[in-house]
Amino acid sequence: MTNAGATDSALTGDAPLLAVRNLHAAPDDGDVATMPGAAQGCVLRGVDLTIGVGELHAIVGDASTAAIGPVLMGSPAHRVTDGSIHLRGDDVTDWPVDERAKAGLFLSFPRPTPIPGVSVRRLLHRAESANARSRSSAQAAHGTAGDWARRVGLDADAVDSPAAGDLSEHQSELQPLTEIVQLAVLQPALAVLDLTDSPSDAAVARAVRLVCSERPHMAVLLIAPSPRLLAEIAPHRVHSFVGGRIVASGGLELTQQLERSDHESFQKVGV
Repeated sequence: MTNAGATDSALTGDAPLLAVRNLHAAPDDGDVATMPGAAQGCVLRGVDLTIGVGELHAIVGDASTAAIGPVLMGSPAHRVTDGSIHLRGDDVTDWPVDERAKAGLFLSFPRPTPIPGVSVRRLLHRAESANARSRSSAQAAHGTAGDWARRVGLDADAVDSPAAGDLSEHQSELQPLTEIVQLAVLQPALAVLDLTDSPSDAAVARAVRLVCSERPHMAVLLIAPSPRLLAEIAPHRVHSFVGGRIVASGGLELTQQLERSDHESFQKVGV
């Protein structure tokens, strides 16, 4: 286990894919009430994190974890007050959301913005086209979505359901799996998955592991609702996140410690 504030070195030995340094962020009250996943009242208070190509990191912590994904993605619901975010060596701290997406960053919201009348399959096709990939690539994504739906345990026609919006209780439970289908098809450089407690937790864990094994160059930052998901996913690194910062980092042994105690007990680490 490493002390709070210490940065993780990329396991691959290459330049890091993501380098977050002393990141501080606060809610932008002008937009926070209307932004999904905006995490009202949550702030980041000096986050240091390094993720290499193909690495799988997991963060488990208190309510402040909800701010991580939106801030990394450039959500207008938050403003960065100090520190920096580098993706593939580029300082993207001030980049808009669409530019970060084109650079290879993917964010899965626990409660996505409703898109009336737009299916997952159509959304993926449009995303491929917007990323200036070839027409054949967009057409391939159209077919691949159904294949991946089956592989993660969904019906193939699940990708023809609305991407988000007024879902039934059953559809809502499966929403995390449709998000994983999207990242499997789009193959971003870094996927940030913000999960919530759900009856489909075990299926989500298996799906994440499957995608990571078949997309070895894709990095994943998993924001998990509890440590119990992580044993099956087997991340390279686990981080305990309390009060807007990482207070402890380690391997799966940290997961076991978190299951036996609580995150607040790690606040004394490195202080």
